[in-house]
Amino acid sequence: MLVSYFTGMKISNPNKIESFKRSLNVNNARTYEESVVTNILTFTFVVILILISVVPAITIAVNCNRGKLRTALVTVFAFFLSDIYLCNYAIRRYWLKEPGYCK
Repeated sequence: MLVSYFTGMKISNPNKIESFKRSLNVNNARTYEESVVTNILTFTFVVILILISVVPAITIAVNCNRGKLRTALVTVFAFFLSDIYLCNYAIRRYWLKEPGYCK
C-alpha cells in the first residue's frame, strides 16, 4: 500500500517526494541540543509553577486542618487542586469570616 502511494505520488507530483525527503534530512546533533534545552526549560517552568501554586496551598492545608485523617485528605486535595483550595481558603477566611477557621 505504501509503495503504491509513493509510486503514484512520484508519477503525479515529483516535487512533493523531494520536499518530503528534504524534510526528513535533519542534523541530529543540532536537533538533540535543541530538544535538551527545551526539556530543561520546560522542567524548570513546571517546578517554578509547583513552587508558586502548590506549596502555599499545602502549607495552608496542613496548618488549618487538624486531625490525622482530615489533614491527609485536605492535603491531597490541596496538592491536586491547589487553585481551588486557595480560593476556598480565601472565601472562608476573609469573605465569610467563619469563626474558628484557621486560627
